[in-house]
Amino acid sequence: MELNKKVISANFLMLISTGFIAASFPVTQALLQYWAADIALFTRFALSTLVFLALLKMKGNKDKIIPKNWRAYLFISLFYALFFMSTFEALKYTTAFNAGVIYTLMPGLSLLLSWFLFKDSNIKRYLLPLALSTAASFVVISNGSMNIGDFFAHMNMGDILFIAGTFAMACFFNITKKYTSKEQPLLSTFYVLLGVTFWLGIYVAVSGQEFKAQLDILPLALLLFLVVFCTVITFFSLQYASRIISPVKSSSYSYLTPVFVILINLAFFSMQINAIVIIASLISMASLIYIQWVKPKAISPPLPVCNLQANES
Repeated sequence: MELNKKVISANFLMLISTGFIAASFPVTQALLQYWAADIALFTRFALSTLVFLALLKMKGNKDKIIPKNWRAYLFISLFYALFFMSTFEALKYTTAFNAGVIYTLMPGLSLLLSWFLFKDSNIKRYLLPLALSTAASFVVISNGSMNIGDFFAHMNMGDILFIAGTFAMACFFNITKKYTSKEQPLLSTFYVLLGVTFWLGIYVAVSGQEFKAQLDILPLALLLFLVVFCTVITFFSLQYASRIISPVKSSSYSYLTPVFVILINLAFFSMQINAIVIIASLISMASLIYIQWVKPKAISPPLPVCNLQANES
């Protein structure tokens, strides 16, 4: 019963965080009118890390800021940082439409990695709903046009970069699951965010972009929204859920991102949609429910994160 409650909590947190992820797209686009991309990205995660540090201090946590197994956390956080770095670099060359299509591949990549890393025998049980959800998400993103030829006809270096970033995100889902640490979710989330901030600091140093950061009320409000809702809440939700549900189940929530984007556009921008998009959205939701409903067969137990730490004599 206790485990069932945790599963429900994990799925609820993933649902909420998916909505915030969808909201982050227009908010980030608005922020980049006032801030340089690399500075905005680094500041977002640096402030999020400080928020978690404050929460830990409020709870009386006495653990060190730098963990003993810091190499392991740097390794795990690298994949999350790579996703964001490749996203910002890719969008210099490709369109948001192409990026949206590529991102729907992430749950499938996560499933393949789960099979490769864990020898997960559930791959056959998820193939059909994953294929349906990928196709349905493409329909939603393209607003029912279903012209996939346009995607392949205009594929460029940006698309290749975003494919690499999507693969890095799939790796993050699986590695977080495999190398589960003994720390509580709040503490492990802080350690991973600290690692992400470290990698993004290097990204800022080598990106060569012109410094741009306006400190007016609007851009600061946009940044605050990204920090609190789109980073702190979503990242903690991911860390918590990854301990309870499989990487395929947690990553499959990305199929709801286009649906949430449609709802946000309907609510705030009076977007026009057709019946095909509605049907595709229902298919995505039905496939997601099926993926969450299927009980996976047992796979090899997760290894402790300290196994990544080099042995010291």
